[in-house]
Amino acid sequence: MKRDDPDGNVLTGLAIGALLSVPVWMAVWLLVRYWLG
Repeated sequence: MKRDDPDGNVLTGLAIGALLSVPVWMAVWLLVRYWLG
């Protein structure tokens, strides 16, 4: 894979960021749901 492809790096970064943020958003949603009861 080419390392000098800015678009590929951006897309990869966004994909990794989205995957890492999923557990955080799930935890926030569960906390809000529990708090609102």
